[in-house]
Amino acid sequence: MNIQKLSYVFLLCFSVFTFTGCEDDENGGKPQTVGAYGSIPTEALNKMHWKWGIASRINDETTATFVCNRDSLGGGYVAAFSVDGFNSHTTLTFFVDDRFDVTTFLMGTSSEYNANTYIVQQKGGNIYLTGTANGNTKHRTYALQSPYGNSQTSSDPFSAVASSILSFSLNIDFLSENLKSYGRDFIGKVASGDYAGQPVYDGQALFPEYDAVCNLNHLETIRRLITGESAVYLDNSENLYGKGPDGKSYVTVYARTNAPTETFNRNPEEGEYGAPKALKLYCGLLIGQHNVLGPGNALYDLKGEELLSGHEQSQTFELPDLAPGIYYVRPYLIAEDELQAQTTGKANPRLLLYAEDTRAYLTLDAHLGEIEMTDCYYVANSGVQADLSISVSVPQIPDIPLSFNNSFNHGSWGIALRYAHNDFSETDIFGRTDAFNGIVETSVHPSTPDFQIDRENFIAKADVEAVLYCHAGNERIILDNKPFTVVYDKKPELRFTSAELVQGFYPQGGRTEMEDAIRSEQIISGTFWFESDIKFMEENGNQSIEMGSLYRQDFREPGIETDFYRHYATYNFKTKKRYIETKVNGQPFRSNALHYTWSDDGSRIIRVEVGE
Repeated sequence: MNIQKLSYVFLLCFSVFTFTGCEDDENGGKPQTVGAYGSIPTEALNKMHWKWGIASRINDETTATFVCNRDSLGGGYVAAFSVDGFNSHTTLTFFVDDRFDVTTFLMGTSSEYNANTYIVQQKGGNIYLTGTANGNTKHRTYALQSPYGNSQTSSDPFSAVASSILSFSLNIDFLSENLKSYGRDFIGKVASGDYAGQPVYDGQALFPEYDAVCNLNHLETIRRLITGESAVYLDNSENLYGKGPDGKSYVTVYARTNAPTETFNRNPEEGEYGAPKALKLYCGLLIGQHNVLGPGNALYDLKGEELLSGHEQSQTFELPDLAPGIYYVRPYLIAEDELQAQTTGKANPRLLLYAEDTRAYLTLDAHLGEIEMTDCYYVANSGVQADLSISVSVPQIPDIPLSFNNSFNHGSWGIALRYAHNDFSETDIFGRTDAFNGIVETSVHPSTPDFQIDRENFIAKADVEAVLYCHAGNERIILDNKPFTVVYDKKPELRFTSAELVQGFYPQGGRTEMEDAIRSEQIISGTFWFESDIKFMEENGNQSIEMGSLYRQDFREPGIETDFYRHYATYNFKTKKRYIETKVNGQPFRSNALHYTWSDDGSRIIRVEVGE
C-alpha cells in the first residue's frame, strides 16, 4: 500500500487564490482586510441550492464569496469559500459535522479531481490529518492549539460554521497560509455575526453549485485506500426485493470485495494514526425518502455482517415497519474504523463506498385475500393447469421519480407466481393502473418437478406462492404474497358412458348425404398419471389395430364423438369392439368397450352397446 508518513509539514505547490505564497505580501498585493461586502441575494442562493452566503469585491477583476448550507447527504454542514478572478477560480470547501467539528476539506476547486482532499479527526488534544496532495497520500498529527467545534447547538449555524473553520485553520499552517489574511477576515465577518446587518450585495457573485460540492465521492482517492475496487449493489431478482412469505419486508444486497488486505489506522485510540492495519469491511443499508440518499437524509441505517475478502457475497436485510409511502434504499460498504466511529456520530460519511444509485421502494396497504382453486386439469403439451379465483385489494400505485433523474414512471400492479423451481412467473394480470378491490381470475401452471407425487393414491401437490407486485419508479416491488397448494387428485379414468346409432349429414364430393354414424360419449380424465398418448383401439376377433391417438389431456366435460364409420378403417376391418388404451404406473390401462353388431351382409352396423 502506497501510504507515506509525513514527519512535519505538508508541502503544497499551489495557492488557493490567484496570487502565490512566493510574494512578499501575504495577500499577493490584495487588501488584507475586507471592505464593503453584503449578503448574497436569496434568489441567487436558492438557484444554486445554498442557504446562507456573503460576497465582496476584492478589486475590479476579483470577487470573494462564502456560502453555506446543511450537508443533506452526509449530515452536518458544508461551506465553500471561493475567489474568482480573470480566467481563474479557486475554492476551499469544508465539511463540518453537527458538533461543528471540521471533518473534511478540499483545496483548489469544489471537485476532488482538481483539488487536494483532506480528512480530519480531533481526539485527545490532537488533530489527525490524512491528505492527498500531488498524487500522494500522507498523514500528519497536529497539536490542538486553537480549539474549535464541539458545540451541540447554535441559533446561527452559518456563524458557528465560520467560527469553527477559522479556529481550525489556525491549527493547520498550510491551510492558514492559503486562506491569507483577507480570507480569514472575510470568513470572520460571518463568525462574528457582523454579516447579519449588512445590505444585500448587488455585484456579480460566482460560487459553486451545492449539489456538486456535496457529492459523496469527493474522497474517492482516500476511500480507495480502504475499499479498493470493491462494489456494492442491490439484488436484481425481484423475489428478494419486497415482502417475504413471513409478511416481513426484505432487501438483498450484493457485494464484491476487491480491497487491499491492509488499510491505514484512523482510530488513534487503537494505535499510531496512519499506521497499517488489517482491513475489515461490513455491509449496510440506508432507507429514506429522498431519491438521492446518504447518511444525512436517511431515516434508517441498517447494519450488516462482516464481508469475506475477495468474494462476491450477499446479505439480506429485514426492513423495519414502514408507514405506507414512497421510500428509497441504498447499500454501502463500511470499514471497521468508520463503523466504530458511527457509534459516537463521528464517522466520516465520505469514506464509505455507496451503491452507484438508489432504488425505489414502496409500502402500500395492499393485500391478497382468499385464493380458491376452482378447477385443476391436465392440458395437452402444457401440463397441469389450475384455475384460480383470488381476492385482491390494492390502492392506486403512485408515480415515483426515477432515482437517476426527475422524470416519473407511471405505477402499475399485477400478480405473479413463484414455484419451487422458478423465481418469478408472470400471469395474465399485469400492467393494471387503477385501484382495485375484488376478485380476479387467473391460472397457474406448475411443472411436474414442482409436484410432490403419490402415485399409489393418485395425488399430486405443488406448493405455489401468489405474489402481488407493483412497478414503481424503475423497480418491481413485492407488496404482498400468499402461499397456496395446487392439488391434482383426478384418478386415471378412461370410460365410454353412452353410445347410439344415429344418422347425420356427411359432406362428400361437393354434396351432403345422410349417412349412418355412431355417436358416443367418453370420459378421459386423470391424464397426469398417463405415461403414453391415448390410443383408440379396435378389434375383430383376435386382430386389433390402432385407429388414432390423442395427446394426454383431461376432458373437462364428456367428449362427444360422431363416427361416420363407412369412411374409415372400421368398415373394412369390420370392427366388433372399440376401446381406449394408455399406460399407468407401467401397466396397460384401458377403458370399457363399445361392441358393434353388423348386418348379415356386413354393409352396416345395426347395434352398438357399452360393455366391458
